[in-house]
Amino acid sequence: MIYILILLSLALLYLTYSVQQGKEVHLAIINGLMFGYLYDVEEVEDENWHTVQILLGILSINILWESSNE
Repeated sequence: MIYILILLSLALLYLTYSVQQGKEVHLAIINGLMFGYLYDVEEVEDENWHTVQILLGILSINILWESSNE
């Protein structure tokens, strides 16, 4: 139980940091129970689209942002 609370606290800290940096944040409730982390970069022409997905139990937090490909 303590591990779940620690992970949830870390996710909320990262969520707060992401919003302050101007990143797009999506929260969703999922059917089922999942724990995990995903990071992905999609290269499109001269831009990179970054995705971070954090799954904590029934909560899914998705953070999206773009950066230039220079």
